[in-house]
Amino acid sequence: MQRDEVLGQAKDRIEELETAIHNCEQFDSSLAECQAWCNHVQLILSCRAANDVSALDVPHEYKVSLQILEDL
Repeated sequence: MQRDEVLGQAKDRIEELETAIHNCEQFDSSLAECQAWCNHVQLILSCRAANDVSALDVPHEYKVSLQILEDL
């Protein structure tokens, strides 16, 4: 009986670890998407600063970028 109990506990622990791994992979993917978005926005802001363009000059881009961030 002890062997079956240990095997059951091991199986439960394996399932918990697999779930944790899956959650970490999802977080890593979300983090990569967020970093890509930040890099994109940084590029836009750098170009705007170099050309003296403000967000008020292109409000549609601001709204699109905000929507992309909210979707992440």
